[in-house]
Amino acid sequence: MRRLIFVPVAAIMVLVFAGAVHSRKFPACPAGRFIVAPGDAPLLLGSPSLDAVTIAGGPQIVLGGCGPARAKIHGTKSFTSVAARWPHCGSFAKVRLKGRIPSPACDTLQGTLRAKKTPVKSFTATLSTCGDGFLDSAVGESCDATASGGDAACPGLCNPSGTPDACTCAPPTTTTITTTLSTTTTTVSPTCGNGTVDAGETCDDGNTVDDNTPGVQNDHCPANCFIQACTPVQGTSRTVSVKFTPPAGQTVGGLAVFVDYPEGQVGLPTIHLSSGVSGVVHNQDYGLTEELLDANGTGLPASPNALFQITFEDCQGAPLPTAADFRCSVKDASDENGAVLDPTTMSCVVTIP
Repeated sequence: MRRLIFVPVAAIMVLVFAGAVHSRKFPACPAGRFIVAPGDAPLLLGSPSLDAVTIAGGPQIVLGGCGPARAKIHGTKSFTSVAARWPHCGSFAKVRLKGRIPSPACDTLQGTLRAKKTPVKSFTATLSTCGDGFLDSAVGESCDATASGGDAACPGLCNPSGTPDACTCAPPTTTTITTTLSTTTTTVSPTCGNGTVDAGETCDDGNTVDDNTPGVQNDHCPANCFIQACTPVQGTSRTVSVKFTPPAGQTVGGLAVFVDYPEGQVGLPTIHLSSGVSGVVHNQDYGLTEELLDANGTGLPASPNALFQITFEDCQGAPLPTAADFRCSVKDASDENGAVLDPTTMSCVVTIP
C-alpha cells in the first residue's frame, strides 16, 4: 500500500522565501576614482604616485603607478567589496588591495594595501567629484575654485560652484579692437582697461590699446591686458629680420616701428642694427619699439634689405614661432631734414631670418 506524505503549506512557503532571499543580488557601487586621504598617502613608502584608487569597468582596479589589475568586485546590501592583486609594482612585489565601499552612498573606500616584506597599510579614500576641494585633472577637471590654487589655469574664470560646468574654465570675452592700421580679434577680460589688475589679467594701464596704435608711446600693457609668461631656454637663439618699404621716391631719415612678438614663444630680445643705422629700443615684454636714425645721410635701408634684426631665446615648452606670429607697424617717420612723414604711407614686415 502506497503511503502519502503531506507537507504543510506554511513550511513550503518558508523554504521558497528563504531561497529567494539567498538568491537576491545587490548591485555593486558604480565605477569611480577615489583620492587617498593626505594623511594616508602614499600607500607604499617611496611611491608618491600611489595616491589614488580607480574602480574601472572590466572589472579592473587601477592603482596609481601600478597600473590596472583584474578585480573581484561584489555588491552586498550594505557595502561593495573590492580586491585586486599586482605581481609587481615598481620595486614592490605581490601587492594586494582589499577594501569596502559603504552603500548606498558609495563615496568612501576603506581599504588595506600590502606588499611583500612591507607592513599592511590601512587607508581611507574619497570619491573624486567636482567641488570636493581637490583639483583632479585625471577626471577632466581643468579647475576647482574650492581647492587652494585650483583656478591657476584660469584665475577668476573658473565656473561658479554648483553649476554643471563648475570645474571647467569659463570662456573669456572676445572683443574686436580696430585701429587705423589693422583690425584684430583678441581675447579681453571683462574688466580690462579699468586701471586695476583683476583676475585673468597680468597688467592693466587704464586703456585697451598698445604700442601698435598710432600716437601711443611705450605702452607697457597690451590691448588685452595679458602678457604670456616665458621661461627662456638658455643657449637657444631665434633670429628674425625687420624690413620696411618707404613711399616711392622718398628717403626716410628717422623711423619708429613697433614689433609685436609672440611673448609666450620667444623672449629676451636683442637688437642688431644694420650698418649706418643708430637706434634706441623700448621693450614692453610683449612687443618692442625701435627708434631709428640714418647715420649716413643716405636714407634708412629699405626692403629687401633688413632694417634691423632681433634675436630671441625660445620659451620652454612652446612651439617654434613663424613669421606670421609677428606683427610690425610704422608709428612715426621723418625725412633727412626732420620733416614729419605720414607713417601710413609706408609699411614694415617681419621675416625669418
